[in-house]
Parts: sequence; structure tokens; C-alpha cells
Amino acid sequence: IWWYMYKIILAVLISAMPLIGLANEVEDNEPIFSKVEIDKSVYGCVPGRSIWLDHSDMIISCLKKEYAVSDAILNRRYNRMISSFNWDMKTSADERTKVRLNSLRKAQRQWIVFRDSECKFVEADEKNEGGEISRYMCLVSATYERANKLSEYLNCPIVFVCPLAAG
Repeated sequence: IWWYMYKIILAVLISAMPLIGLANEVEDNEPIFSKVEIDKSVYGCVPGRSIWLDHSDMIISCLKKEYAVSDAILNRRYNRMISSFNWDMKTSADERTKVRLNSLRKAQRQWIVFRDSECKFVEADEKNEGGEISRYMCLVSATYERANKLSEYLNCPIVFVCPLAAG
């Protein structure tokens, strides 16, 4: 009975981990996530390597939820940048704005290919469920880090070096 109760409690804790991480970050401002916050969201789903095999499905489920949250944050920030460029094009359709908009789109597509390749590489280093866990840990970390980079662009304090600056 003790072992059964342990499994139930662990399942509840692991499934609630994304709620402990960065899952509630859906504000209008664009905060930068610290390395500690990113690690907390990633490693919060992984109670310890020694019990991966017993609970790998729960860990993967938790990491998939955290990845969905990080991806939603990234998409929101990317769309804010696209909207900013679209607004600039409506008000002053200059060639530089079009080039910057196309550059952002190209950079984001290339970053996605890089992230996916990098995380596939990480997965190949592990066997069985450990590989999938490692891949999702990589996806979550990389996606939050990219969201941070887009936040830097959105919150750029020095106008003349900011990619969103007009002119």
C-alpha cells in the first residue's frame, strides 16, 4: 500500500510541476527569465535521474506542458515584434522596415531549425525514455532563452541599436 500511495503522490506532484514553473507568465510586459527560473521550470519536472524509468511518462508529460507554455510565450513575443513591423509599414512603408521584417522571419525560421537539430542531438545521446526527456528539457530551455532574446529586442533601452527602432 505504501508504494501505491507513493506513486499516486508522485504522479500528482509531477503533473502539477508546470504550474510551479513559468506557466503563469502571460503578462503584457516582456520579462527576462533568469537562468535559475528556466532551470526551475525544466528540472521541476524531473524529480531525479534515478527514478526516470519508473516515472518517465509523467516526466515527459510535465515537460511537454512546460514546453507548450514556453512556446506560447515565444510566439506571443514574436507576434508582438511582427506587429511592430507591420505597424511601421502601415505608417511609413520604407524599404528598411520590409528588409528587417523579412530578416526577422528568416532568423526565426532558422532558429527553429537550429533548436530542433540541437535537441535531436541531445536526445540521440540518451537511450529509451531518457532521450525523450533530455530532448524536451532542451526544447524548454532553448525556447525560454529565445523568448528572452525577443524580449531584449522588445524592451531595447538604446534606440539606435534596437532592431525595432524606426528609421
